[in-house]
Amino acid sequence: MRLPWAQSFEDPVLETEYQVAFARAWRGYYRMVSVLLPVLFGSFAPADRLIAPEAFPTLLGIRVAVVTFLVAAIPFYFSRRLQDIYERHLQTLLLVEGMVAFGGLLSIGLIALGEGRLLWLQASVMGMLIAIAFVYASRMRFRYAALISIGGTLVAYGWLGVSGVRDPVLLTVSVYYAFMINALGMWIAWTLERDSREDFLRGRQLTGARQRTERLLHMVLPPQISERMRHTQGRTFAELHDDVTVVLADVTGFTPLCEGLDPMALGGLLDEVFSRFDELCDRHGVLKMKTLGDGWLACAGLPDPRPDHVQAAAALARDMQLAVDEVRASTGRDISLRIGVCTGPVVAGVIGRTRYAYDIWGEAVRGATRMEQGGTPGRVRLAPGTAGRLGPDRVVREGDGWWLSEGSLGRPDPSG
Repeated sequence: MRLPWAQSFEDPVLETEYQVAFARAWRGYYRMVSVLLPVLFGSFAPADRLIAPEAFPTLLGIRVAVVTFLVAAIPFYFSRRLQDIYERHLQTLLLVEGMVAFGGLLSIGLIALGEGRLLWLQASVMGMLIAIAFVYASRMRFRYAALISIGGTLVAYGWLGVSGVRDPVLLTVSVYYAFMINALGMWIAWTLERDSREDFLRGRQLTGARQRTERLLHMVLPPQISERMRHTQGRTFAELHDDVTVVLADVTGFTPLCEGLDPMALGGLLDEVFSRFDELCDRHGVLKMKTLGDGWLACAGLPDPRPDHVQAAAALARDMQLAVDEVRASTGRDISLRIGVCTGPVVAGVIGRTRYAYDIWGEAVRGATRMEQGGTPGRVRLAPGTAGRLGPDRVVREGDGWWLSEGSLGRPDPSG
């Protein structure tokens, strides 16, 4: 069981996601900190020389060693090759650097105790208090910041106690300041990490909700259209497309089916038929527009133009008829499909304020409707302009209409 103060998610995967997200969000900040820390630590070297000239070589050696270590860690914050280590182990890096820097500072302070100079002791205490404040301000994990600061404080004052220093003013004031800085710093660090984790969870929830909303929107609208709606803050639109091919299908024999089947069975049958049509649309790159009761509408060449939209629509219509043949054979239900195909201009767009739908209107839609209504069950009727763009090997002329040939449908041609 994780203690509440530990500030850690019980799910290790979630904890890793949080650490990575935190590291990415604060990368610029920690780049600056990684550079400032060795600069600040090394900048106190002149003060060492002024206050304790006898111990200066030793103190300088400690500062050089710590600064060298901190400088060696800088590439973890800047290098792309080390980015994965930075993102997954940022807090470990901060812990190690904090322990090294604080340990160096404590070492310098202990040497100062040996020198017995009150001024240097005062400077060491001031440096420790500054270091404690820096640790808590670094946004290190609460547990690591508390470990370094409280541990370092206890070590410092434990050594101060056994060293024989009895200056009451120094002890009273420094202990008071150390206590106050640690108490305030722990509260700030704990609060910041708590808020950061809560923001991460809220952001994760918002991201999940946004993704679900986008998935639902993509189910209603083509991806290109849903993106356009998202970037235009839901403003509706309509635009002219000069050359597309519309496919309109109608299930024949639907009224007898309604009388002979219960609603659930009827819905299941239509779902099987229309689900196959949806899969065929994906296969041929044709956009399904909508279902109309027992009817079904699709358009090739939307929302992005394509030069072979006539061929794609004809191939879709052919496979739709074959799919209905398979359903009829597997279910024994007497259903067939009447399909009309027409090429021409349409107006396409999203209108209204609720229940968005990408729809089409215009001459090609009216033409496909006329072709379907004047068609024959089991066959695909083509508008003259559509038939002319398919070629004579795929169409036949019968009476006053053009039809997709039976050979194109994979059926024996009755003409032999």
